Formats: sequence, structure tokens, C-alpha cells
Amino acid sequence: MHIDFAYDTICPWSFITKRRLQKVLATRSDFKATINWQPFLLNHQFKNLDNILDRDLRPNINRELENDQLRISLINAGKTLGIDFNFENLKLLSNTINSHKLIKLAQNLGCAMEVIDRVFKHYFEYGNDIGSIALLRKIGFEEGLDHQLLKEFPDNNENFDQVNSFNLLFQHYKINGIPTLVFDKKFAISGAQDTIVLEKMINISLESARDLL
Repeated sequence: MHIDFAYDTICPWSFITKRRLQKVLATRSDFKATINWQPFLLNHQFKNLDNILDRDLRPNINRELENDQLRISLINAGKTLGIDFNFENLKLLSNTINSHKLIKLAQNLGCAMEVIDRVFKHYFEYGNDIGSIALLRKIGFEEGLDHQLLKEFPDNNENFDQVNSFNLLFQHYKINGIPTLVFDKKFAISGAQDTIVLEKMINISLESARDLL
């Protein structure tokens, strides 16, 4: 099964859905899933700027996370998945383009799941700047990525083109919310769905594939 997962590394619901999907897939041995991590830049208008300081623009860009009720919902959902959201640590809105470049590199090397998890944790649990090249290289190094590739990844035009092309593709198809999952390029679902819904979508996709045999 092929799963396209549209996400951004500053989207808390993407983190939750990633963990939920992981949980579902861990219980299934009847098929093999290949996940293609598709960048969707929530703040694409700032992709050429440095990181945005909280006090300057966060109220306009990330104001939904200022909602106490939403924070509580995220914290409670996170606890069931081993996520310790710490929104008080979020001091800036990171430019995510380089984190997506690193994840594309990791995907090509077969370790995207682990790298994505580290990036999310650094942002949402530790409050670190995931736009920092030094931090991203550290994450890659801890996952065993090649030193030379880590040195080169920020300037890798191929990775940059992949990030932008995927973002434009999703905008073209009017996918304006994340997370969005597309199963076998046929069945799409948006929003932070629970494990029951994700499993249902997987079963629908598997049944459709069997009907074609």
C-alpha cells in the first residue's frame, strides 16, 4: 500500500496523526505500507525568510495555538500517544523548509519515520528551533545519516525542488488543510482522524485493490 502523507513540521495534528498511523500499522501484518512524506508548508509565504519571532507574527500565523481549549485537546490527545506537548516552550515560528529537506533525505535513505519524530519532538516538546541547520544536522547524525550528505542537504537543489513541487501540487488540488492522507492515490482523508478511521481507510483501500485482481 502506498500512503501519501501531507504534513508540516510545525503542525501538532500532523504529529498526532503520524503517531496514530504508526500505531495502526504496527498492528497489521497482512500488507506492507510505503509512506511518502509530502511537505505542505503552512507558512509558505515565509519560506525565504528567517524564522519568525513569536512576538512579531505568531499571533497572526499560529494564533490557533493560543486557544486554551485547543491546547488542552492537543495535550490530552498527545498523552495517549507518548507525546508531551509543551506549548509554553514555543518561542518562535520556525521556517520549516530545511526540516522538510532533511526528511526527504531521510526518506531516500529509509529512515524518515524516525527523523520526523525527532523533528516534531524538538519543536513541540523541547521548544527548539527546527529551522536551525545545526540542529537538523544533529538530528540526522543521531539517526546515522552520512556526514557528507548532512553537510550538503541545505543546499541540495533536488530536495528543495521536491519540497516546493509537492507544496504546489497540493495547492493545485485544493488541499488546504493538514494532515491529509491519500491511500493508494485513490482515497483521501483530511484532519486528525482517530485510529479507527485510519484503519477503516486502510481496509477500504485494500478491498479496492483486491477487487482489481
